[in-house]
Amino acid sequence: MALHKNLTGEDLHALCAWIYASEALRLAATGFVLADVGKVAWQTDDDSFWLLADDDPIEWVPVGSGGSPGISGLYYQEAW
Repeated sequence: MALHKNLTGEDLHALCAWIYASEALRLAATGFVLADVGKVAWQTDDDSFWLLADDDPIEWVPVGSGGSPGISGLYYQEAW
């Protein structure tokens, strides 16, 4: 486990980079850049997780839900 001086910005290691209340809000999101590709969003209405596979055009790929075995397929990457 890594230790950090603070838990903000690039020092924050969290499973998801974004949290959306619904699919409609996740699909309406814009402003992603190449550095965001490979990061995960949590959609809270159905407790699902989505990987941003491409920023232009925006493409989301499901990677599982909090209650399903699919979540174990996520990997940790130190530097996005």
